[in-house]
Amino acid sequence: SLTESETSVIIESPGAEKNKGPIWDIVLKPIVLPAVTNGKLKVLELAAGSGVHTQHFLSSILDDDKNIDIEWHPSDPDPASRASLNARAKLAGMEKYILPANGWVVGVEGGTACSDGARDTDGKTVSSTSSTVHDGADNDVVSGMEKYS
Repeated sequence: SLTESETSVIIESPGAEKNKGPIWDIVLKPIVLPAVTNGKLKVLELAAGSGVHTQHFLSSILDDDKNIDIEWHPSDPDPASRASLNARAKLAGMEKYILPANGWVVGVEGGTACSDGARDTDGKTVSSTSSTVHDGADNDVVSGMEKYS
């Protein structure tokens, strides 16, 4: 159960509410469910926003198979969105699957789904690291990440 201050950070997104079903059914379900390997699924979600899609997609996966071991890594450069996502995860009882949202964004410059690259548009500083994200099959998916601080 969330306190009033925790629920007050949840951002409502009518657009995300409206399109979450079609995005899952038409676009993601045919891609995500076949990607489950040995009952495990790891997801790096870029530009997670308020958490409407995260909650719906995870719920849909678990409706299909409750035995999948899921590790969901949501990210968004916006602190208010991350707070909303974390509150939604807690409210839905999905903290077991959804890791706390972070400010990691992909790319060193030139733009990504989460930000416009290395340019600092909102007063945040960007630091680079040599971290690498793997796809579970020992393939590098992303290297050279940035983190908003």
